[in-house]
Amino acid sequence: TNTDWWDLAIRDGKTHNYNLSMSGGRNGVSFYASAGIFNQESNYNAQRGTGDYTRITTRFNIEYEANDKVKIGVNIAPRMEVYGNGGGIGLNSVLWSAPNYDPYKSVERTDADVQTFAKVTPKWDFNAYNPTFSQFNFGDFNQVGNPMAIMYRNFNKTNFVGTQASTFVQISPIKNLVLKSALAGYF
Repeated sequence: TNTDWWDLAIRDGKTHNYNLSMSGGRNGVSFYASAGIFNQESNYNAQRGTGDYTRITTRFNIEYEANDKVKIGVNIAPRMEVYGNGGGIGLNSVLWSAPNYDPYKSVERTDADVQTFAKVTPKWDFNAYNPTFSQFNFGDFNQVGNPMAIMYRNFNKTNFVGTQASTFVQISPIKNLVLKSALAGYF
């Protein structure tokens, strides 16, 4: 059979982005709330979605105007992210190596080439060779790592949760003069 490395390594990625928000207020109190989800499938055909990225965000703002001179408020924006840090996300791991392969070289032809190479190279290590994926590591035979093997070897994902928050007090003691003090942090 012929192996189209590019076709195996690359897929059609999809992106989804959904957002919802609402706001309102009365009696000196106003609020704003929003939530969103963003999901991006990688163009790399990495196993277990290690090239994919997902982000969930929310925001809550509330302000209270005690009178025409004093206003206070609180803003909170938590978020969660999940992203892969595996071999399926680096340009050097797939796009760099896929064009260096004969795109339609069969497993049998690859195996025959390796056997020929091994006969004239006594230090050849067959433990690193897998005929299905040509060469799993960088080696003397082709000096290029197999694009599918690179993606299949690394399958880590990172989960991140964080919150940005701030609060403020705003005072207008006289017309056209606004004093505002704010405290913000990232947790």
